[in-house]
Amino acid sequence: MSKYATPNKSFQENIFTDYIREITYGASDGIVTTFTIIAGFTGANSAGEGMMEITTFVVLLFGFASLLADAISMGLGDYLSSKAGDEAYDSLMKFESRRMQEDVRLVRQETYQELRKKGFSDEDAESVLKLFTNNERFWQKWLVHERHGVPDPGDSHPITAGFVTAGSFFVLGGIPLLSFWVYQSDPTMAFIASLISVLFCWLILGMLRWVSSRHGLLRTTMETVGIGSVAASIAFFVGRFIG
Repeated sequence: MSKYATPNKSFQENIFTDYIREITYGASDGIVTTFTIIAGFTGANSAGEGMMEITTFVVLLFGFASLLADAISMGLGDYLSSKAGDEAYDSLMKFESRRMQEDVRLVRQETYQELRKKGFSDEDAESVLKLFTNNERFWQKWLVHERHGVPDPGDSHPITAGFVTAGSFFVLGGIPLLSFWVYQSDPTMAFIASLISVLFCWLILGMLRWVSSRHGLLRTTMETVGIGSVAASIAFFVGRFIG
């Protein structure tokens, strides 16, 4: 029995490591999309004082309808994209497996040359190649990654990826809209609270990135908040212009 035990991944590691791309992608798009809608209606408000309360209701109605539709669309899109990536990876794995069966000497020669290009000495390249021949599955994965540039999709699953993307989009994208429910009779206060909640959402997203990477809490969080603030500013001006 090997002394190097394989650690089991915790729930937190599975979600925040395997699906951090989907969380970041879905949440950031949801925040920007929602804030663009809010800014658009705020811009429309400036044209007529008498429509304040109606606009507040419309923001909630249109905002959540758009949020739900876009979340489903993004979730399905991410599912199809992930599934296509998995299918492409499986196809390349089968291709390399067939090549090994048809002419393993050619594959060995190509692998040896690739190892030499990466800086291995003759002796080390031969040693690595010997290890590869003892584990053809790993050898095939290495070839797919190095020769075709397609990484191993890992433990992520297309269905889960789609749900995570859609959920992140809807949850974090919906937070800025809640202020329009709380301050239904005060659109100005609703917009200010929404703006604060947008920054709060970017802060949450930055901390989620830190949980998955552990690359400095302050740097990761401030980077996300900074980029998010730029995105929110662009969304605001686009929304005001449309409004």
